[in-house]
Amino acid sequence: SLCGPLADAALESMAGFGAKHIVCLLDGMALAGCYREDLFKAAVTEFIRQGSEGGRKRQQMMGRVMFSAALEMPSLLDGAPPSWQALLAKAEHVSLWAPHRPYHDELSACAHALTVSAKPRRRKGPYT
Repeated sequence: SLCGPLADAALESMAGFGAKHIVCLLDGMALAGCYREDLFKAAVTEFIRQGSEGGRKRQQMMGRVMFSAALEMPSLLDGAPPSWQALLAKAEHVSLWAPHRPYHDELSACAHALTVSAKPRRRKGPYT
């Protein structure tokens, strides 16, 4: 399990991680469903301390991390320090519904023609 020895090693090595490594670590832990409070808080604090938001991809990853934490483990964000507010704000503006596009009608027609029980824009879980 990622919540065990790997999380312990990451916590011990946090001072040596760059911003990119921290975001990749948090993203991997979130994707694995591992929300260890001590590791999460130490990693976010170190990320903020380093002050490097990075490019669009890194910002998207960090937004996904914060959104998934807010959704799956809101207690992690209880009492978050003021320095976290910019990251938390990114998690607030995640759209859970895709707007209708012209190709959605085409997908629906194809599914009907193939006698496939499918709907375009159907929600499949909390992230889609």
